[in-house]
Amino acid sequence: GLTVEFARKIGAAVIIRGIRAVSDYEYELGQATANMMLAHEIETAFLIAKPQYSFLSFSGCRKIGERIWLSYCLDAARL
Repeated sequence: GLTVEFARKIGAAVIIRGIRAVSDYEYELGQATANMMLAHEIETAFLIAKPQYSFLSFSGCRKIGERIWLSYCLDAARL
């Protein structure tokens, strides 16, 4: 419910989701179906990852980003 509530709040017509593997599709299909029942006016589009990027996950990217940001902040503090 939170995703479609946010999408409505910002006036979005489409929610874009990424799929890396069959297991992602099964999960995302369930989420998209629930979202469709809650907000029939908002579509869900799926983007399929290229095989060389299929190992990436949001949590992994977030951890990398946090480390880069932390390194940047520490460098800035030293100046």
